[in-house]
Amino acid sequence: MDEYMMSYCGLHCRTCPIHLATLEPDQAKQQTMRASIAQELSKIYGTASPLKEIPDCDGCRSSTGVLFTGCADCGIRKCARDKNLENCAFCESYPCGMLLKHYVYDPDSRKRLDEIRMKRCQP
Repeated sequence: MDEYMMSYCGLHCRTCPIHLATLEPDQAKQQTMRASIAQELSKIYGTASPLKEIPDCDGCRSSTGVLFTGCADCGIRKCARDKNLENCAFCESYPCGMLLKHYVYDPDSRKRLDEIRMKRCQP
C-alpha cells in the first residue's frame, strides 16, 4: 500500500496512528502505540477498546482486506465503495451527514476533501 494514501473520508493514512502502528517494526513500540490508540478511542467513543481490537490496517482503500475494525465497518467507506468513488470529494452528495459527523473528530479531512473538490470544479 502507498503509505501516503488518502481514505475515502479524507483521512491521510500517513497520519493515522493505527496505520503507523502497522508499519512499526519494533514489536514493543508497536504494542505501546496500540495501547495509546485504544485509550484515545475509548475517550472519543466512550467505550472500552481492548488492545486486541487494534489490529493492523493497510488503509480503507487497500485491497488486502487488512483493516482496522472501525474502517471495515465504516459507513463512509461502504458508501464510497458502492458508488465507486476515489474519495468523497467526488460524490454528488458531498458533504453528507456521515462526513459532517466525521469532521468533528478530524477537521483536516474536510480541508483535504474541499481542496480536491475545488480543484475538480475549476475550469
